[in-house]
Amino acid sequence: MKKNLFVVLFFTSAIFFVTIAQPVQFKTPIVIQSNAYVDTLWVGVSGDGPGVSILDNTYGLDVSKKYGKIGQWRELMYPPDFPKVKINAKFVNIPGRTEMKGNGLKPYDIRGYTNKSQIDTFAIRVYGDSLANNRLTLTWQSNLNEHGNAWQLLKRRGKNYMIVVRDMTAVTFYTDPNVEKSEQCNYLLIKTGVK
Repeated sequence: MKKNLFVVLFFTSAIFFVTIAQPVQFKTPIVIQSNAYVDTLWVGVSGDGPGVSILDNTYGLDVSKKYGKIGQWRELMYPPDFPKVKINAKFVNIPGRTEMKGNGLKPYDIRGYTNKSQIDTFAIRVYGDSLANNRLTLTWQSNLNEHGNAWQLLKRRGKNYMIVVRDMTAVTFYTDPNVEKSEQCNYLLIKTGVK
């Protein structure tokens, strides 16, 4: 009888520890459209705790083949900006934070997982000829609440960022009227918590 109880307790605890040690992995697209032109970026988190899987939790380039094929969890450096492009979107440095030389990341910015309450900020720059006289729409999937506790979208106006979508889990798009008629728009996507 004691032996059976020990076996049951052993397997129950083993299942419990395997369950809580499951890695956190997700990536989700942000689709950017201006007029008939479309571009897509991907944000995500990958890892199973501090120091495992993707090691950094900041904006930076993760090119190691241990992260899989390009398009899986590996990131790419964006080439120099092209002149006369209709629309382009990429991830860029947040001034005063981690600085990376180069032209940004595209199409992935995957952060390492450190804890359930981590906050990840993704800086997105959208530019091109199509923006100057058109609205810009950013679209995302309706299941963001499965990946984080809170998601916000902010737009840069002058030197400051203003909240344009307070709860991205309540809606699936934001249409920027681009009243400034700008050929470049800068956004911060802030994800709080990891599920």
